Amino acid sequence: MEIALTRNKAELERLEGVIATNLTAFYEVGRALMEIRDNNYYCDVLGYETFEAYCRERWDMSRRNAYYLIDSATVVENVNNCSQKPATESQCRPLSKLNPEQQVQAWEMAVESAPEGKVTARHVARIVKGMVTDEHEKKVHKIKTSIDETRVHPDFEKAYRDFYREVQKSKLEEWKDTSKEEALKLVGYIIDLINIQ
Repeated sequence: MEIALTRNKAELERLEGVIATNLTAFYEVGRALMEIRDNNYYCDVLGYETFEAYCRERWDMSRRNAYYLIDSATVVENVNNCSQKPATESQCRPLSKLNPEQQVQAWEMAVESAPEGKVTARHVARIVKGMVTDEHEKKVHKIKTSIDETRVHPDFEKAYRDFYREVQKSKLEEWKDTSKEEALKLVGYIIDLINIQ
């Protein structure tokens, strides 16, 4: 009986060691994906047309999952000076919705207020939701007020409102079908078009 208990304890320690070692692997994977994307290695070295194609074909990884990992790596770097660092990608995911200063603030609040000292992804999400809701409501109110005060041709206003709805839809779907970066590029093109003399 004691031999079996000792063997089980040793096996448990080995397995928990595997978990502890690999639990934070999300950071290394996200960091590597970020560098591959930012340096265009997927294209220059392997000839993939897009980063999304590279992730899908090389790693059988969706665009969404790749960006979750990249965003999580960024969050870990942003909260690096906190007393405790996120241990999982799911803890980082809600924080990625905030700016770097807010990420630090939200993470510290989550660590300090964690039930029984256990920081769960759900707890982090609650903290972030509280911060985002207040800030989001202020920004949306300001935008809607500004839009209502803007005097433009009705066709222009309709086009804007259609675009606004598409942006909101894409945000709710976490940019599943439309890349946030590509949407921002389009906005940049529209600004350039308006500014051309």
